[in-house]
Amino acid sequence: MNLDTATLPWSGETRSRRLGTNSNHSATFFLPLPFSITSVEIWIPSPTQMAEPLGLIGVVGVAAQLIQLSTQLGLDWKDAPAEARTFILELQSLKTVLSETNTNTLLNQDFADAFHGRHSALLSEFDPLHSTSTLALVSACQQELESLLADLSKRAQGRRLGWERLKAAFTASRMREAVEDLRRRCSALNELLQIDVAAIAASTHREVKEGRREQKKQHQAQSRALGHIRERVDNQEDRQEEEKARRERETVLKWLDPVDYATEHHDFLRRRQAGTGQWLLESDEFKTWYVSRSQHDLDCAAAQHFVFDTLFWMICPANQVTLRIAGDKQMLYCPGIPGAGKTILSATVIDHLHAQFRSNPEVGIAYLYCNFRRHDSQTAENLVRNVLKQLASARPALPDSVKVLYSDGRNPSIDRVSAALQAVVAEYSKVYVVVDALDECTPSEGCRGRFLAQLFDLHSMTGISVFATSRFIPDIMERFEGFASLEIRASREDVGWYLQGHMGELMPFVASRKDMQEKIVAAISDAADGM
Repeated sequence: MNLDTATLPWSGETRSRRLGTNSNHSATFFLPLPFSITSVEIWIPSPTQMAEPLGLIGVVGVAAQLIQLSTQLGLDWKDAPAEARTFILELQSLKTVLSETNTNTLLNQDFADAFHGRHSALLSEFDPLHSTSTLALVSACQQELESLLADLSKRAQGRRLGWERLKAAFTASRMREAVEDLRRRCSALNELLQIDVAAIAASTHREVKEGRREQKKQHQAQSRALGHIRERVDNQEDRQEEEKARRERETVLKWLDPVDYATEHHDFLRRRQAGTGQWLLESDEFKTWYVSRSQHDLDCAAAQHFVFDTLFWMICPANQVTLRIAGDKQMLYCPGIPGAGKTILSATVIDHLHAQFRSNPEVGIAYLYCNFRRHDSQTAENLVRNVLKQLASARPALPDSVKVLYSDGRNPSIDRVSAALQAVVAEYSKVYVVVDALDECTPSEGCRGRFLAQLFDLHSMTGISVFATSRFIPDIMERFEGFASLEIRASREDVGWYLQGHMGELMPFVASRKDMQEKIVAAISDAADGM
């Protein structure tokens, strides 16, 4: 519009000012400025351009143009009518909410990532693939605001520009309803956002719990794995320690005496005919020796009596004799002629003891098979050391007395070995020692006498039970005088068992003649005469 400069209270040249950024649609008019008349051109979007913005961005853009309109027209919103001013305030609030919603949610990749793979109540309202009421309200609001902007542009083309010409544009009910509907929807969207936040919080809490649970499982799995590793390491260390202890144990035991009588013992058992030797095991002498208590046991039992009985026990000669007899029963000497089967019977006794006490670690068993072929190594010292070796090897751990004996690093005397042997015997509740063929322990250099002296001293000091065999050698028989004795002879039963076990080696016609077999057994048994 053109203003008559003659009516203006000032004069000067007229300057033209263009407002806006697009010249497709414009209105040129003159405004009175302090020093001149200026031509002002307002940019009005074309219908095509007004349709381009989509969603919240479009509404925010149109709202921004409406809010800036007063500046472009040279008007002050403070002077606007109440309806226009109220509308603009609502529009500014709506613009801020929509702008923040667009920036912090729709354009926020972190927000979108938070709902990856899960439903978002807020984002679903802006899904371009579906028609939602929110998108419809946004579109309706954008259209009404664009219509208002177009209406305002038309009204601004009149000859006289002022709020009176523009205020009617702000009273359109459809436009105000569209803005109000979108504003209310923003409140609803805020509630949807709160729902999303609560869902995210719950999901995060669940994931944290699951993460902690998984972390706990991993920690437990790691702890178990570390425990297994420690266990394997500990087991490896234990095995190494056990192997070290085993090697040390073998070294010490071999140092005591390298002779292993177990091999000979098993060979004698293989040669034994099944059923033989029962007469010895069932004899009164053997049963008494087998179950007899030691002098030490009897003394311990006497200590439990009343004082009077104890004093009577100590001073009564009859009771002293009883003790002596009890001690005598723990020594069983079994002489026999050559070929009577003394060695096989000794093996039978040893096997019987093992069968009876195999599961009892408190009973110790040691045995010696003397052999004249080993006269060089079969010394009194080595025989005592072998008994010590067998009793020490049967203990769970190598006895300290043996370790001390070995740690000295030199060949100990027989007295020191005997002292260590007494200490090891004390670890058992009962000890049996079987010595076969004492006569084959040579008397030269006092070997046999010294060994018997050590054996009898051990018996008197610890109460061990001794079973010994030999030929009828005077010095041996004299040494066992006063102790229980039982001659070994080949019994008719043993001879019969032996012959029955070898009948298959005779000619075939004998196997079919029962009467002939009986005659053979009877004849040989009579001729054997204890051999």
